[in-house]
Amino acid sequence: MKEVDALLEFLKKLKGKRIFVSVLGSPDPDGLASAWALKVIARFAGVDAEIFYFEELSRPDNIEFLHCLKIPATMWPKDAILDGMFEGYAAVDRQNPDLPVPLQIPLLIHIDHHADSEKKALFSVRRDDVGSTSTIMIDLLKPYLHSIFADEDERKRLCTALMFGIRTDTMDFITATAKDFEASATILPFVDTGALRRLSATPVGVPFLKTLGKALGSMKIVKSMLVAYAGEVLPKARDSIGQTADFLLRVEGVETAVVFGIVKGFVVGSLRTKNESLDTARTLRDALEPVTKNHVDCGGRKFAGGFQVPLKNFMNLSKDEIGEVVAQALQKAWRTQGNRR
Repeated sequence: MKEVDALLEFLKKLKGKRIFVSVLGSPDPDGLASAWALKVIARFAGVDAEIFYFEELSRPDNIEFLHCLKIPATMWPKDAILDGMFEGYAAVDRQNPDLPVPLQIPLLIHIDHHADSEKKALFSVRRDDVGSTSTIMIDLLKPYLHSIFADEDERKRLCTALMFGIRTDTMDFITATAKDFEASATILPFVDTGALRRLSATPVGVPFLKTLGKALGSMKIVKSMLVAYAGEVLPKARDSIGQTADFLLRVEGVETAVVFGIVKGFVVGSLRTKNESLDTARTLRDALEPVTKNHVDCGGRKFAGGFQVPLKNFMNLSKDEIGEVVAQALQKAWRTQGNRR
């Protein structure tokens, strides 16, 4: 049975029920587009699916992406009482699918392109041979591209969103796999190329420039690894950490870049690398768990990774001292790993 048929069979058991699709972490084009695609598939099976994200969008291009393509996603209503409203939830484009809110409902569906997760969904599609979750969603939609959409306008907007999701998660197709290119070719006839050009030309925001400025002032390069501490970063500027890591990976002689900062009670970091064999999540975990003495929430895929550590794990340290400890831990682990290679 094809994956999409198995997914539809699973969803039909929920016909008439309500679920929601979660976009966890910083909402980016790949996550938002994939959530929208799953919402469309769920509707086709008779299931009402809402899309919620849990962190503010901060990058101007992501905000423009949401509005330009009229993506039907909303911020999680923080003060609402939603117990009993949903049969369960789905997670897309997220290695750790745990919800950041106290809602006791089952994880029904998990679709992702990162490494395997400890938490298991009732139905899952997980592939690490593609560069984006949007690629997986295109494969699922492929047999129904002429029948599943409400109208041609919805098809055009969603296909454009999925194309942009692949583009952004594969660094402008630099890290794309053959399957990413095949998926892009599948939806190309339905893509609004004018909208793609406008989205690609969205200017960088001031939060990125501020984070980049602080990172440049602290960055150190050890054996091809660049580590930079951006200090305090506002929650609405959280995405600028990953954006800065993307930018600093272009520095001459750098193979891997890690940028981190303090965001609302957490040390949050992003890793970017040119080394396709680097286990990004393990690299971060091996570096940080010895100094935090706790399990570290890390995620990773080919060429990229991320982490967040509660500030309480750094007892009695100032924010500047935390920056030093984390930077030194990353550099030490990198030296050790380099000696093993």
